[in-house]
Amino acid sequence: MKVTTLICSYAMANAKSLAASLLLVAVAAHGNAQENRPIAGLEAAASHRAASTLELVPGRTVTRTAQGQHAATYHVHVPADFDPDVPARPILIAFSPGGDGKALLEKLKLATDPVGWLLVGCDKLRNGMADDDLEIEIEDEILADVLKHVPHDTQRIYLGGFSGGAMRAYGITARRAEPYAGIVAFGGWLGGPSYQDAPYRENMSVAMVTGVRDLGASGWVTIDTKTLKQRNCSVKHFCFAGGHSVSPPKTTRAAIGWLDEQWSKKTQANEGNGKIPLEVLYVGKAGSRADDFLSFLSEHFVSVAATNASDLTLEMVNRADVLLLDQVVRSLPDGCTKAMLMMGSSAAMTGERYGSKIDWLCQCLDNEAYSVNTSHAIFQGPLPVSPTLVEKRCPHSKLKIQAWKVEEPQKTPGLVSSRKHFASAKDSEIISGGVNMKGVSGVPLVREAHRFLWGFVAPPIEMTEEGRRVFVNSLAWIHKFDGEVQREFAGLHDRNTIKSVLESPYVSAENLPRWFPESLIEQASGDKEAIRNHFANRMDFVHVPTGSGLLQIDREAEQLGTPIQDPASIEKWIDMLDGDQSKLAFGLLQRYTRQRIRRKPKQWREWFASNKDQLVFVEDQGYRYVIRPKDTPPAKVMQALDNTGESQTELTEVSPVLFQRGLAALHTIEGVAYQYAGWKVTLVIRARVKDGWHFYSSTEDNGTNIPTEIQVDLPAGMEFVGEWKVPRSVDGHLGDDATFQRVIRLGKTPVDRTEISGSIRFQACTDKKCLRPQTLNFTLPLTVMAK
Repeated sequence: MKVTTLICSYAMANAKSLAASLLLVAVAAHGNAQENRPIAGLEAAASHRAASTLELVPGRTVTRTAQGQHAATYHVHVPADFDPDVPARPILIAFSPGGDGKALLEKLKLATDPVGWLLVGCDKLRNGMADDDLEIEIEDEILADVLKHVPHDTQRIYLGGFSGGAMRAYGITARRAEPYAGIVAFGGWLGGPSYQDAPYRENMSVAMVTGVRDLGASGWVTIDTKTLKQRNCSVKHFCFAGGHSVSPPKTTRAAIGWLDEQWSKKTQANEGNGKIPLEVLYVGKAGSRADDFLSFLSEHFVSVAATNASDLTLEMVNRADVLLLDQVVRSLPDGCTKAMLMMGSSAAMTGERYGSKIDWLCQCLDNEAYSVNTSHAIFQGPLPVSPTLVEKRCPHSKLKIQAWKVEEPQKTPGLVSSRKHFASAKDSEIISGGVNMKGVSGVPLVREAHRFLWGFVAPPIEMTEEGRRVFVNSLAWIHKFDGEVQREFAGLHDRNTIKSVLESPYVSAENLPRWFPESLIEQASGDKEAIRNHFANRMDFVHVPTGSGLLQIDREAEQLGTPIQDPASIEKWIDMLDGDQSKLAFGLLQRYTRQRIRRKPKQWREWFASNKDQLVFVEDQGYRYVIRPKDTPPAKVMQALDNTGESQTELTEVSPVLFQRGLAALHTIEGVAYQYAGWKVTLVIRARVKDGWHFYSSTEDNGTNIPTEIQVDLPAGMEFVGEWKVPRSVDGHLGDDATFQRVIRLGKTPVDRTEISGSIRFQACTDKKCLRPQTLNFTLPLTVMAK
């Protein structure tokens, strides 16, 4: 196969300095390395060509200056057999010593020309650059320019390099969002002990190429291989008779051949049989149910294996592409981000162990879904599905629904999780509701980061044909989120849980793993009093680590004597950045603030000074500090407003004032508010105002300016409760974020769909001019549910 290669220069000399800079890159990027990652779909076997605006002449080398403020140049060597009309070629981005891209290009072209690689050597980047931000800026400018202007297969972007260039390549996969397919590392390593936990791209193929006399690089092969396999990477070591240098062409070609082979296994293994090129690991109890799953999955996936939860190992997990959890799993390491589909009630118990928002709202799910997002990817492929929707009344909520039958009725009901946990979470998406006793509050089909909740419980033989097809699609789809880290949390155990659990007569020793680490329980021999003593006088340091759901002592905070929930500790950690405890303090700052600020005391002090009065420590939402202004509207109000399009509309000189309108209710689904009959909703109107403009208060009329007037028409049976809650004005002027609220009590009769309508009359002005008064009409849909 023809391969396209990009090479950027770097050096291994002064590796200690390089290691320090790369560590900062990796650590700073840890929070969002995977947040916007492109999705590698099942169509990966097909080439995806990046548009080319660079004229490439076979057998020639072309020089180009990357767009950007740093004017970095790179050199493109084109093999003699290059044909722009053939399918797009993979691209290898490698880094080598000295900032002289052309020199490295000369070393490698003898090995790459025969296999059709396109070589690009990058200038400017070199070893020992003192400015970390500058390095990243140059990297980004070169990478953006090459990936835009050099034609390549967008799903096969490889990185690599010699010595420190290999380190740079590894670091880039932890920082940037391209779907890197693999790495070729010539005489390089991750960087040492401090680099083992960096968020390297998962599922890569990594070729480590070292000389037998290169003791430095060879000494790290085993350790780095273990680390990368924990990221579900395939790793192979290639050696050659030499020292610390780029390998001979023959060895280089062997490494590239292996990368090609690995890609073929993922993309071409199913040619001729139509199977999806993924390895699925079923985790469940052996028996007829497991046999049914294995038989069914084997019809659709190239590889299917099975194990019992008690026998599940990390090696098995790394080998698989997707996990299907049909049992409670508690043995995975904290922070494991393997793509997984979790079924039924075991999903909630597994989720609780790892701090997931997937909770046990109710094990009361029937066999049908509704409010189904039929345009979602799981209904599109790889097996196309046109779900059959039947209009009926939900037996629990009495609402009219469009029901989709997923499975035959089951003796054991399925699971629904709390809609409120996912409704506004950026790492989650709700795909459907389900017929259950909690009504719209419960959801059975939802994604959270790398997890997929399939709340239904039937084995394939008892699913409908449509249900089976969507089940297969869901397994394939969630694989696209493999490695995605959970960013938002809800419902974590708070510190008061320790007391209530240990004092409860209903909690036995066998239940303690729900709340505490196995190591602590073993140390205490399952004795609740011993566990109580473990936490005694240490409550200021109790937390639930990210990626875990278990209550533990933060020994680093305890070592420094800094209570994690006291904002004064933040200031102490910042002061420690100048001293011997810098690394420890920096870790605590990142852990509890989630701010992507480097180990720069000045930057941290500026951040703290700007936000200290608005910092709030939350436990159930991730044991962290959040910035929450004192006048922030309640969460339900914000959710109601987030469902309006006005939040995205641009403010202009013609329309300098816009209004978001919404109903703060139990839930808002696809723009419709849901609340129980006889309960209350809050009508919320919030202004967005362009800088330099204002409008006028509704309570101050000086006879000259036009006060804001809000008129609301309530359907029969509804009534206002109290007067408008109006924003405070300055000299009668109102500005951005001015929010009006008024409570409405609903009637006692359920209604499938009704509307609250009204109008807003206002005038927008600057200090020098006013626009004509405007009247905006609005209509807000509402469903009133039976209790």
